[in-house]
Amino acid sequence: MHGKYMEAGYIKEIKGLDLVKAFYTDGILSLRYKNEASNYIDTMELMSSYIEILKTNGYIEKSVANSKSIYENEKYRIVMMEEFDYLIVIIEKV
Repeated sequence: MHGKYMEAGYIKEIKGLDLVKAFYTDGILSLRYKNEASNYIDTMELMSSYIEILKTNGYIEKSVANSKSIYENEKYRIVMMEEFDYLIVIIEKV
């Protein structure tokens, strides 16, 4: 099932971050990425091209803050949270 979540979340389009942990449970896919260049480039800034891909594919911005963004379409919710040098991406069925 998590393969569908990865396709729905366009996860392969996240560039510039290293995937360090992936966890799937109870219909929720959680991914943790490490930003090795966090001293130079803000993690959420790196996500701008990924966010454009989501918007192009029908995701609507539900909430945006300095360290957390939520995008949703009719099937999935994608939450992106910056935590220290990490980006956490959570994909869940709505």
